[in-house]
Amino acid sequence: MSELAVLISFSSVFLAVGMVLFSLKFRTAEKSLFFILLSFQVFLYIVGYLLEITSHDLSEALYATRVQYLGFPFILPNSYLFLRDIFGKKNISTWQAILLFIIPMVTITAMQSYPITNLFYQHVEYVSNGHFANALITPGPIYHLHTVYSYIITTLSFGLIFEAYFSHNTLVKKQSIPLLIGFSAPVIASVCYLLRLAPVQYDFTPLATALTILMLIYSANYQNLLQVVPLAKRQLIDSMEDGFIIFDEETHFIYANNAAKKIFHSLNDLQPGDKIEGIETYVKQTFFTRNIDGEERIYEISKVRQIEKLKNGGMYVTIHDATEKERLLQQLHNKAKYDYLTNIYNRGAFFERAEQIITSAQSGAIFIALLLDVDNFKAINDHYGHSCGDYVLKTLCGEIRNSMVPFPTSIFGRYGGEEFSFLFDTLTVEQVLTFAENFRERIANLAVEWQGQLIPFTISIGISSGMKTESFLLEELFLKADVALYQAKNNGKNCVILYKNEQNLEGFSSAN
Repeated sequence: MSELAVLISFSSVFLAVGMVLFSLKFRTAEKSLFFILLSFQVFLYIVGYLLEITSHDLSEALYATRVQYLGFPFILPNSYLFLRDIFGKKNISTWQAILLFIIPMVTITAMQSYPITNLFYQHVEYVSNGHFANALITPGPIYHLHTVYSYIITTLSFGLIFEAYFSHNTLVKKQSIPLLIGFSAPVIASVCYLLRLAPVQYDFTPLATALTILMLIYSANYQNLLQVVPLAKRQLIDSMEDGFIIFDEETHFIYANNAAKKIFHSLNDLQPGDKIEGIETYVKQTFFTRNIDGEERIYEISKVRQIEKLKNGGMYVTIHDATEKERLLQQLHNKAKYDYLTNIYNRGAFFERAEQIITSAQSGAIFIALLLDVDNFKAINDHYGHSCGDYVLKTLCGEIRNSMVPFPTSIFGRYGGEEFSFLFDTLTVEQVLTFAENFRERIANLAVEWQGQLIPFTISIGISSGMKTESFLLEELFLKADVALYQAKNNGKNCVILYKNEQNLEGFSSAN
């Protein structure tokens, strides 16, 4: 064997071994199955061919040919399936798979049975030119059948590659170029051999396959040919309730799980490399809402994170359905902020909001506090029951809401028990006194119907006013209103009292 044959032998075997090891490195990648099978088939083909060109007699050459045909018949159909897989084509059916592999199975059976049968080879003889050896064959009918089959599958494979090249999918278009180069090399070598165009009559198709190996390794390593989601991880991610989307730096789609596709229906129509329209808007937000199955859902989106192993700058986001969490938080917020019975500000929330209003107001602003108490409320509870008392408070609260509509910047809340508090920031004392008297009279003329009985009730009101200064205290303002309310009770109830400086109390209205 010449030094040239030795050099080619070691180089090609090194590439074949490299492809096998490289494919095993990606054994958990989404598109790795056919890539791994193809790697082992190419390895057997190249090793068998190199055994053939370095053989010393017919026995060694024929043995080497048998090794080649352990992998060679399956390379083309497996390549076709590999291309369908990476370009996102629909999986073939069981019957289609049988039709695809029936001729390779016949081929390997007919070849391995030579010379018992002469269906694949009619005759084989050993030839050598001093540099390369070769098993010179006379083809049989199965050989010709396999040749026709091979060019049909090759045509289908190139059809997939050209379809990808002329698509509008940027990533797929980039992937198709090295695949086109890699798959063209052995085809050109095979045609040259069949048409006797080569300078020496040796079939260098296996050696041309080395270029195919290089192009496949390049695409897998630099163009995400095998995708980015390992099978086990994909199953886990697809079962997640959270949405998961992978895309590159230019927001080209790579992968999305089922939850993400339910949130964004347009993802169902995308192939890897397609532009994801509008995702920039969502990834910049913390929360967004979507209508899912007729229900408004709230989603929380994570920060965009980099996938370090992706050569073209892969990124991913996770989208969590925060609807129930937000609803629970809102319920907790409401419980902490609103009175459970009347669904208005409780005492703490009322004073917190009142402090905010006063803090944001200019110095010299006038604020008016109003405290309202239901007269003889204990008697209502004792006589009609606490359920009736609750109903009276709910009815009163409804009347308060309606009466406060003209004053949107003013606030009110439940002060405690049967007492309600108000803070007015845009009215004069006279206007508040008029409001209070009108409301007192309105309640006095109102009767609550409870279990077939009409239950009248009245209210007493105390009012105080103050100007915002450096020494202004909200607690003092309401303390004065409470003093006025106490005086209203002592004056016979069902009246409005305005607090006067130095406790000089004056009844604005009195009704027995």
